[in-house]
Amino acid sequence: MKPRARTVHDLFDVAHQRADWRFIEELYGQIIEILGDSTKNVPPNLLLGHYAERLERISASYTGSEEELVHHALGVMVSPFAKTQRPSQAFRNAYFDKRFDRLDEYSDKRPRRRPRPFEAIVETSRRLRDLGAIRKTLGTTGRNSAILGGSTSYGRFFNVKGNAFKQKASDVDLFVVVQNWDCLNALDSLRKVPGVSSRGVKLMLNRVSKFERVRQQLNSTDLAISFSHKLAMWSENADPLLQNIVPSSYDLSLHIVDVRTFSQVILEDIPILEASRRGYFHNKIFDYRMERPTAIHTQRSFDGRERSPHVGVIPAISGGFVTAREACFVEEDSYFPGFHQNLILPKFEIRWEDDEYPLEFRLDAFRWKIIERLRYEKAQKPFRMLRLSWSHTRSLDFAPHVARKVDGG
Repeated sequence: MKPRARTVHDLFDVAHQRADWRFIEELYGQIIEILGDSTKNVPPNLLLGHYAERLERISASYTGSEEELVHHALGVMVSPFAKTQRPSQAFRNAYFDKRFDRLDEYSDKRPRRRPRPFEAIVETSRRLRDLGAIRKTLGTTGRNSAILGGSTSYGRFFNVKGNAFKQKASDVDLFVVVQNWDCLNALDSLRKVPGVSSRGVKLMLNRVSKFERVRQQLNSTDLAISFSHKLAMWSENADPLLQNIVPSSYDLSLHIVDVRTFSQVILEDIPILEASRRGYFHNKIFDYRMERPTAIHTQRSFDGRERSPHVGVIPAISGGFVTAREACFVEEDSYFPGFHQNLILPKFEIRWEDDEYPLEFRLDAFRWKIIERLRYEKAQKPFRMLRLSWSHTRSLDFAPHVARKVDGG
């Protein structure tokens, strides 16, 4: 809903009546003052991270009203500097805020640039709004649960970007657990979600119809496998919240497993995370996906080292490709979480649960196994620096407060 305000100061007044915006007002003012220093001063990353943390806290007051959060943030951020500016003009100026141009992290020449603060608010809020709509449709069909991964979880209000500066917008990674593969038919309910591509849903359901045949081609209908699909959001119509300043499309990356595969992902039958002679805990997890992946998938250990195990690809499978990846592996006595585990780490953020197969205690058990493995490695390598956050392939994109909390700080 568009704000009924003639100036950003009107939004400022309404925002302070709705929630406690004092921290955001002062922290953002502090950031802008540092940017304005003639000495070309740079805002500390810790300050920018604390600002994102405070936004995440205040966003809880706007659950289900994420568009209102965007309008109120605009008023709070812009009004102290330009009270009489019109909201539409302020929206564009704040989204592309040129004051951040001189900071390297925000440069459009970087392959993974950091979004401007207001851009991150807008794009995070859009995704949280859409996730709420998905929960009300897919989440109410029963027999499925969902975990949020990706930047909307670990980089909320910090690293979630739109299609500005000719760079691709951040995906939403949603890890869905279904009771059995028949539950995939419930994906048809996503047609009701505003912004979902109707053509994308049709393509996805076509791939669902071929999925059993795919498993048969792999010589088993009872193997550990995930169904992955990128579903376009806001590609067929524009999101009004963005006011046409940039394309509004982004991808909803669905990664769906049945309870049997989920049990293998979280190592449910492995009491202690110790390696076999080959360095693996158990068999591979397959992934039925739309596009051919790269042959290498980078994984990281607790000490931040990278390894890139080969990804086996089975081409010419109906409706896409099948890859084979390890759930995790140990090399040189270091634990490396696999592709599917990285969709759960670092926050284990449940968006909704199936009462018949609750995830909370299962994820807690997995978390403690990971923590115990970290404790073991710290004891074996007392002079090395090891962090749980460093074992994620996107750890460099974590909001500072997320990394701090994940590592027990």
